[in-house]
Amino acid sequence: MLSYSWNYTIRDIIDTLVAHCGSNEDMDQKRTYVWICCLCNNQHRVYEDKQNGSNVPFDEFHEIFSTNVLSIGHVVAMMFPWDNPQFLTRVWCVFEAFTASTEPGCTLTIAMPPKERQAMMSALRNVDNLFKVLNSTMIQNTKAFAPDDRDKILKLVEETVGYTKFNQSINNLIRRWVMDLLVAEFEKMNGSKDMRNNHDGDNEKSSRLCYIIGTYMYANGKDDEALVYFKKGLKEILNPTVDQKLLSADIYNSIGTLYHKKGDYDNASVNYRKALEIRLEVLGPDHPITAGTYNNIGSAYYLMGCYENALVEYRKCLEIRLKGLETDHPEAAGTYSNLGTVYCAKGDYDNALVEFSKALEIQLKVHGPDHPRTAESHHSIGGMYHQKGDHDNALIEFSKALEIQLKVLGPNHLDTMRTRKNIKISVSML
Repeated sequence: MLSYSWNYTIRDIIDTLVAHCGSNEDMDQKRTYVWICCLCNNQHRVYEDKQNGSNVPFDEFHEIFSTNVLSIGHVVAMMFPWDNPQFLTRVWCVFEAFTASTEPGCTLTIAMPPKERQAMMSALRNVDNLFKVLNSTMIQNTKAFAPDDRDKILKLVEETVGYTKFNQSINNLIRRWVMDLLVAEFEKMNGSKDMRNNHDGDNEKSSRLCYIIGTYMYANGKDDEALVYFKKGLKEILNPTVDQKLLSADIYNSIGTLYHKKGDYDNASVNYRKALEIRLEVLGPDHPITAGTYNNIGSAYYLMGCYENALVEYRKCLEIRLKGLETDHPEAAGTYSNLGTVYCAKGDYDNALVEFSKALEIQLKVHGPDHPRTAESHHSIGGMYHQKGDHDNALIEFSKALEIQLKVLGPNHLDTMRTRKNIKISVSML
């Protein structure tokens, strides 16, 4: 059964169905039968009844809807346009997709017109845009021709699975579809004649697609698969352009981040260094992205216990950030905090206190007194006073942190409970 928004054109519907059949070897276009949702669940008749003053009860229409979806057993959801699918704005469409994807014995397939797939692939350079589009569906924001239908569907969702679980299910469904689409595009591209000839331009397209797939998989917790695609993206190009060099740097940095997450800080550092080498060449030593790379290397050294090396890298990061940013920028505060953390690990509590105090000064200016980061800075300062044996000042700073955390995080947040525990310790030491 084809599930679609009424705003779609006949041409786009036909193109979508032809592409769907063409992508499945077992489907013969001459012998594949398609039920149309608005005819199976006769919404046109419902519309006419409403116009004539009568009304089909929601429960009756919902029963017809569920029976048809389950008896047909396969729903093809039409997504169009890719960057703002109308399908995901209609309450019946979204509910239909959820029903088809969660009921036993029922299959959901997502399809789109070929021109829309091409547009989507052309826009892959902007990864953040893609992630934003594919993580934003909320059934509470959908619409319906009949407001009463929308209200009753929302009530049904709220009383059964709940909004959170429902929305997560739909967004996970969309993400899986996109992941499969990206992988299929890579395999198609990698097996093409042009790709086998290894032209630099084609290698760049393939590398960028690998980077997108790896980034997408990493964001969805598929770390091992992400690493495979990141490594595939490191194509050897004879005369790389600036964009190609920066893409390689991004891939090395992503590999470093992935190893960092796995706790393999040696390999993380190696790949961060490779990213740094390219970024120094292309972007120069004073670029914010170069600063971020020094920060990553510093973090890896810190977690390896190489504190002196960590301090060197964090200082390089801070120097660039103070040149290119306002001195009161949040990123500078973050670097001061990182330096404080390293000094604390070294047992140099005086220098740690200096760095945490600089971070606090910025947090107060940027975020104000009632912000979690401001609370964290107070807590870090309190920790340094505690280590120095100055329990009076430790209690003052912990108390300031707790006051903020109770306001903005609540009494049951882990940070709040940690601060409470440290206050008890400080009191016992007075």
